[in-house]
Amino acid sequence: MLPTGRGRHALTARANSGSAARRLVAGLPSAVAAPKIAAGGTAKPMESMPERLIVLTFDDGKKSNATFAAPLLRRHGFGATFFITEGLEFGDKSRYLDWSEIAELHAAGFEIGNHHGSHVDVAEQTREQFVRDLEQVERSCAACGIDRPVTYAYPGGHHDRAAVEALAAKGYRFARRGVCPERPDYVDGAFGRAYEPEADHPLLIPSAGMSGAAWDLADLCAAAALARPGRPAVLTFHGVPDHHPWCNTDPGLFRRFLAYLAANDYTVIALRDLARYVDPERRPADPYAAIAARVCLEARELSCEYAPDPLAVQCARPRLRWTLAGARRDQWQTAYQVVVASRPELLQPGRADRWDSGKVSARSGEAVTYAGQPLGSGETCYWSVRCWDGADRAGPWAAPARFELGLLDAAAWTGSWIGDSAGISAPLLRRGFKVAGAVRRARLYAAGLGLRSCT
Repeated sequence: MLPTGRGRHALTARANSGSAARRLVAGLPSAVAAPKIAAGGTAKPMESMPERLIVLTFDDGKKSNATFAAPLLRRHGFGATFFITEGLEFGDKSRYLDWSEIAELHAAGFEIGNHHGSHVDVAEQTREQFVRDLEQVERSCAACGIDRPVTYAYPGGHHDRAAVEALAAKGYRFARRGVCPERPDYVDGAFGRAYEPEADHPLLIPSAGMSGAAWDLADLCAAAALARPGRPAVLTFHGVPDHHPWCNTDPGLFRRFLAYLAANDYTVIALRDLARYVDPERRPADPYAAIAARVCLEARELSCEYAPDPLAVQCARPRLRWTLAGARRDQWQTAYQVVVASRPELLQPGRADRWDSGKVSARSGEAVTYAGQPLGSGETCYWSVRCWDGADRAGPWAAPARFELGLLDAAAWTGSWIGDSAGISAPLLRRGFKVAGAVRRARLYAAGLGLRSCT
């Protein structure tokens, strides 16, 4: 199930992501070319990358990282990176780790990464200020016997060329950003994209998913499903749980998600361990070339029968719609591709088990009628779409949406009509019942005239 809280945060979230995107796009090249690898150095032999590779990262050094997340990760044999900052409310040791606890995480085999000394917008710092904050965390690590960090996470996802250059000069191997500018940065859960080592700069690795209060298990699984052969998915968490409600991840949800990763043969590592599969010295000559290439037409606000994530759709061939967003003016859709699947992890071309439209030439503005496998009463489907712009550039896949069919024919109705035969104009009819055991999912289908309620 997709998050239901996005509408409540839409104005704030879009304002935040828009300002970040504009700052980034302003520094991007106006013409996008294929990324070029910087000259110098020969390719190192790398291990074969697992097909389902997940990089787990945790930001801000929350107390629950050590008390809950780390023991659970060890139980599954999973790796992770814990990014530490001495900014925010680091002095509050009821909520944030102290350095002895951080050292214990390091001793347990987890990676300790650098999340900046003051946790500020680095795009507003001078290079000297940036390096000073970087070295603040390095000194604290050294004082506690922790290996010097070789990975970095940009505070708030903000970054610029000066920060990338400073990290390279300091010998950092990998750095993780957020989901902007390619995707909107919803504050309570956001989808990004998988890391593409052949295109992305290793100091600008995108988050495939940023867990938040609006996410549930389907969202986390969909973010993990972005991991493809040769393209690992880097996932971002904060506290499990977190005292900041927007970036909170429920402990029970996190426990179920790790069980899902284990049951589905995902390999889960720390960010530093990407060096086993990716040579961090092979970097694009222009760090922002891949990002510029992706800032193109994007499908958003997916709807089915003109409603977001509807329940009880009353037709077997529903109409699918979306809106278009782009960072540049004068953009339009020339083609689309829709995939529909029974589970979110199947939302991939060639794997979608309900419908894969392929690339279809079409202008924007018209609803697309579902034309896949026959759908049955009560069936739940997940779907996504990508669009091509006027330059025939394919945009990213939209964040998954879903729809659920109602009861499509009379045979599906097992209930009986009820009423009053005495001619009472406004009879009161009610029925209570109890359910034995836990409820995994329940739907009540009702039809009738007059007022009705279910409590």
